[in-house]
Amino acid sequence: MNTQGSLRIEIRLPANRALPGWLRVLDASGNTVFACACLGKADNAEAIARRNASRDPLKPFGDTPLGSWIGTIGPKMADTRTYGVNPVIMLRATGGDAIQAAKNGRAGIWIHGGSLRMGNLRPTFGCVRVADPMMAAILEILLAAKLTAIPVDTVAA
Repeated sequence: MNTQGSLRIEIRLPANRALPGWLRVLDASGNTVFACACLGKADNAEAIARRNASRDPLKPFGDTPLGSWIGTIGPKMADTRTYGVNPVIMLRATGGDAIQAAKNGRAGIWIHGGSLRMGNLRPTFGCVRVADPMMAAILEILLAAKLTAIPVDTVAA
């Protein structure tokens, strides 16, 4: 796993997940290489249907959990409305609440694009959504750095 060199992603999510947070790609010195708005909010209707009406991040179909992850660039998904027109970044929990969420059955947490709703980022089933052009820029940076894995931290804003 090549994280040498290295870039990392920091995702700052507000307590009120209806509000956007910020995703930043940082260099080894902590300088911002790229930044964009993101959303770490679960879809209310899906969360209710899946018995997680509070959108508890530690339970399936909740808001994006805080914690540490290793991200790897995954495939481009067929459902471009939901996942965007670019490949996704798949996240594997390595620390913090993300580990407990994984133990509770949370899986398939990604960073991805997708269509907007009235110009705004739409909720997901627990992933982090960015606008499609922003996802393309993030991937361009990661691919240029030739990283096979990237540290990702989701933190409280």
